[in-house]
Amino acid sequence: MTVAKPLPHDAAHLHVTGQARYVDDIPTPKGTLHLAFGLSSIAAGRISSIDLDAVRTAPGVVGVWEAKDLPSDCDCSPSAQDEPMLSGATIHYLGQPIFLVAATSHLAARKAARLGQISYAERDAILTIDEAMAADSRFEDGPRIWEKGDAGEAIDTASRQISGVIEMGGQEHFYLEGQSAMALPQEGGDMVVHSSTQHPTEIQHKVAHALHLPMHAVRVETRRMGGGFGGKESQGNALAIACAIVAASTGRPAKMRYDRDDDFMITGKRHDFRIEYRVGFDDRGVISGVEFEQYTRCGWAQDLSIPVADRAMLHADNAYHLPNARIESHRLKTNTQSATAFRGFGGPQGMLGIERVMDHIAHNLGLDPVDVRRANYYADEVSGGQPPAPAAPPRSLTGKMNEQDIASRGSEELVTNTGATEAVAAQTTPYGQVVEDFILHEMTDRLLNSAGYGARRAAVLGWNAGNSVIKKGLAFSPVKFGISFTLTHLNQAGALVHVYQDGSIHMNHGGTEMGQGLFQKVAQVAADRFGVPLEMVKITATDTGKVPNTSATAASSGSDLNGMAVKAACDTIRDRMANHLASLHQCDAREVVFADGQVSVPGETY
Repeated sequence: MTVAKPLPHDAAHLHVTGQARYVDDIPTPKGTLHLAFGLSSIAAGRISSIDLDAVRTAPGVVGVWEAKDLPSDCDCSPSAQDEPMLSGATIHYLGQPIFLVAATSHLAARKAARLGQISYAERDAILTIDEAMAADSRFEDGPRIWEKGDAGEAIDTASRQISGVIEMGGQEHFYLEGQSAMALPQEGGDMVVHSSTQHPTEIQHKVAHALHLPMHAVRVETRRMGGGFGGKESQGNALAIACAIVAASTGRPAKMRYDRDDDFMITGKRHDFRIEYRVGFDDRGVISGVEFEQYTRCGWAQDLSIPVADRAMLHADNAYHLPNARIESHRLKTNTQSATAFRGFGGPQGMLGIERVMDHIAHNLGLDPVDVRRANYYADEVSGGQPPAPAAPPRSLTGKMNEQDIASRGSEELVTNTGATEAVAAQTTPYGQVVEDFILHEMTDRLLNSAGYGARRAAVLGWNAGNSVIKKGLAFSPVKFGISFTLTHLNQAGALVHVYQDGSIHMNHGGTEMGQGLFQKVAQVAADRFGVPLEMVKITATDTGKVPNTSATAASSGSDLNGMAVKAACDTIRDRMANHLASLHQCDAREVVFADGQVSVPGETY
């Protein structure tokens, strides 16, 4: 099967020879303008005065735009329409774009953007979690709380209790290719946008909104990105909108890319968290109750902070059964860059909280942390482990649990290893999902044995006992991670497949290529469905003019969603071919075989 072969990346030879084209490599038409933002030098306040005369008269400058010069609010937000491209009078974070410069070269635009004379009425900025809590600066009316059982009572009555706090900072995505976009004006006011983005449809939507155009007048193309990691899910919006505004205003192509220093200043990072916890457990380390308070520093605009914070809550249990749990989440608004999607999308932060709890329990009891973790796993259905006693049904104090609320869940059924179906109180996560097919016990056994964990741990303990300064460590952590989007309707994809007269296949789908090899994987699906060699299949750039209304390539879902969309499209065409040949040869369509680059029916091969 072609689909099962570990093949090289489809553009590997282009990558290593430098021939792979990214947005900044696309040959620009004559007269292309280059853009840069003028940035704020304070974190919070209002603009008292602004003088851009020196910017307008700088060498190579063609145009300068302030917020009042734009055709619309030019909103860049993926969610709450709270993120204008240019600040207007109010400054929300250090490095916020205030004005836009178009010049004849990238360097001229950057130099000119630093010549603006701006005076501010500065105010105290809210920068930290503590400052945001003191000011009650948040994106929701209060904390979001999910509960299962009575965690407070379980902790108070446990034989042992601990409490603690862990703080984790944000991260810069540091994709090798920075943010970039180019807009090419078309006849009739239409616009073509090349963007380094994980979400071409969102770019299309935002550009159309900014220009007061229907979405059919904007076409967005993305051939590849030099890395994304979530940082190009929404953060490319501002560049694409800026290019489109300038292109529409001047009738000239417009291009923008952030140098690394501007990228660091303007774009959002991973959300930094503080997680406080209180835990009750027994002498074996088995948790009877846990309380988490998660504080999320979201930045100045909402961006994707609400679902990120939700996912941190969803992963607060990681791979462990928590019979009584209370998870409280604060989504805090601060005068910093708007934190955004980053690999794991809140999941790593939530998992780090419970992993810290496991290590704290192990230290408190003097046990091997692996033993404490295993003692708290969900019960192993495969080996016949019995689920714990039922806890009170989960509930949400805000009424906002998840898109699929647990209200639809009645009594559960669990299939045991005997094959019999018994009505039992199934194990559930703190958010109410029934845990099935839990095989982490067997996986842990195999991993620890193959890694030689026991011998390596003994060696580490021996080293540490004999060395007072340099210490070694050895850690093990399980992961139970939910893929796909928590907003259910985003779990969809589309594909466009052409089969030509010579048997070659041309294909587009809604996913974007950012180095993960998605195009090759999806091409393998098509080759497999038609029974042809892989070289007969070509996938070209992701294009909103070919596959509309796509979801972002994110949430570990790109291969699954787009691969199945291509499979469905290929099967539709293949079935039409089979039915036609069956009617010609008066045979059953199931007798038509697609294999080895040929189509065969009884007695004939095409």
